[in-house]
Amino acid sequence: MAYLTRPNLAGTILADFELAQQVGRGYYGDVYEAIYRPNGKRFALKLLDADATEDMRRRFRSEFKVLSTLEIKGLVAAYHFGELADGRLFFTTDLLPGQNFERYLRTHRDTRPDRALEWTLQIAEVISTLHAEGVLHRDLKPGNIQIDDKGDLTVYDLGSCKCTPVFYAETERRYITGPEDRHITGASERRNLCT
Repeated sequence: MAYLTRPNLAGTILADFELAQQVGRGYYGDVYEAIYRPNGKRFALKLLDADATEDMRRRFRSEFKVLSTLEIKGLVAAYHFGELADGRLFFTTDLLPGQNFERYLRTHRDTRPDRALEWTLQIAEVISTLHAEGVLHRDLKPGNIQIDDKGDLTVYDLGSCKCTPVFYAETERRYITGPEDRHITGASERRNLCT
């Protein structure tokens, strides 16, 4: 399995980013805490393997398009996309505070029912909004959710998502009507973090 033998690239420079530390590892790539060198801001940088299949590359681009287009409270936002000289694709997202929800649940087995219901409603709202926007997550699990210190959840990893014609029609409308008429669901103006 290639993911077991990939080197840790912490400390290296990729495009405009310095990779500070590895924060995640998957079958098709790794995630690093990355510093955007022009302004020092920190992001999570998702790096796809160089030997990724064309289908993996298509899904990676699709994930970026969804995360950079939709602004939904409780869904991670994406900002920069690039391709390195060796063909590896990458994009950046918010660097999420807190910890992976799966790990959290293993150590907090005594969660109150009202808190569990609150989390269920948070996730249901994100998924419902994604569906209304024409996106099916298709890999929703605690391992693809982050919990912060306040107990708020953020969904990420849409690498298996499916975009329906509704998403493409809405995306086209967003670009035709201009930013002042964009349909925004949740947090706004996140792209300003890049400048």
